[in-house]
Amino acid sequence: MISPTLPSKPECPRSVSHWTDPFVIAAISIAAYLGLRSTNLGNVQLSLLLVGAVMLYMIPLELARSPALRQPRPAVPFTDTFKKSLIKTLGILAGLGLVLLAWFFIPEYMLTEYQSFFAAMPYVLPPLPFAIFACVLLTEWRLGPAEDHAWHFGMVALQRYKDVDWKTVRDGLFGWLIKGFFLPLNFDAAVSLIKGFRGKEANIMTADWPGIIATLDHMIFAVLVIAIIPGYLFSMRILGTDLKKTDQTWFGWMVTFFCYPPINRGTHSGWFSYEHYVGSVFPWVAWFGSAGAMSYTAGIALLFFYLVHYWGESICCMRSSHLSNRGIITNGPFRLTKHPVYVVKCFAWTVTFLPFLSQNTLRGDLSHGLSFFAFCGVYFMRGWIEERLLSTDPDYVAYALWMEEHSLFRFMGRRFPILSFAWRLKRWQKNHANLSR
Repeated sequence: MISPTLPSKPECPRSVSHWTDPFVIAAISIAAYLGLRSTNLGNVQLSLLLVGAVMLYMIPLELARSPALRQPRPAVPFTDTFKKSLIKTLGILAGLGLVLLAWFFIPEYMLTEYQSFFAAMPYVLPPLPFAIFACVLLTEWRLGPAEDHAWHFGMVALQRYKDVDWKTVRDGLFGWLIKGFFLPLNFDAAVSLIKGFRGKEANIMTADWPGIIATLDHMIFAVLVIAIIPGYLFSMRILGTDLKKTDQTWFGWMVTFFCYPPINRGTHSGWFSYEHYVGSVFPWVAWFGSAGAMSYTAGIALLFFYLVHYWGESICCMRSSHLSNRGIITNGPFRLTKHPVYVVKCFAWTVTFLPFLSQNTLRGDLSHGLSFFAFCGVYFMRGWIEERLLSTDPDYVAYALWMEEHSLFRFMGRRFPILSFAWRLKRWQKNHANLSR
């Protein structure tokens, strides 16, 4: 339940991750890639090993940080723990089975864009049940039993319907939907990006300035998706990376899906078309050229935005997820703004596509510019949706109110109260109170 009052002097709560994590992850990913790029491994196998290298670092680190391990172990007989772990493993496999069926029957996943993801399954699926059971058993033994969605999925699989909490099952289905939608997109992006520059790294030394920026963009984004894939692979209560809450509103899912395939294939080239290319080059290259002060300035700005984008997403790592709460991050770029990734994306697109300049006609420039603002408005709505979801978490409320005084954009809430988190929070609290009556 949302607190009925706002704290008078909010303080920034401690972050669940450290601001340096992305830099260590990048170093591990790059070192593993350099060590394996010249082997006979395929790009799918290489991508899996890079994800595994990141997990080998993050899992022990999250275990060491986990506050749950500082509590005494519950006095639960091991036989009970073992039996409940079997049921929860069955429940997780049942949820995974639903996702596999969706991937098999939905026509979107028959496209060649997803073939790399399905090519990875023979390496992952056979040992997966044993890994799941080991993780569940460790968690149940160390923290005690919890009747979460995995447990109730297991009850459904065993046809013990009288013991099923259907609300918890519904929550679990939304969690599986998040994993099922975003995992294929990210893994195929990793494979595609690595395929694009593997063995061609030396070309960056001979490329022109726009070519250097484009190659660095692909490399940075490859490290980014490698960093966030573990968050979509699994969640563990013992690590504190479990999904605490998921958005279950049609509006939240519609706005989020609007930004990803297959829906964005129509929105980017149709109603919100602002990505205009001049021949085969980006507008910033056509306008500023491949050399000169303006070209170098634009390229450096883009590189800065790419790096901040990486920092803002990879800091989530094991907690990477959309439309859910997996712990509140309050450091790194999140000390500058509550939505650093969305902000730098819009800035990067502005420099890349120059939406108000790329058409050379008044109507074309206005059309592309307004379409661009509309599309950035979608990301504004995504930020609003995420804040509404997280506004039931006291840590996020304290963080967001603290940011009202410390964010780079704090002046906006002061000049326009409707843009402040406090203004929105009061209305969310009021709506919640009305629904609770």
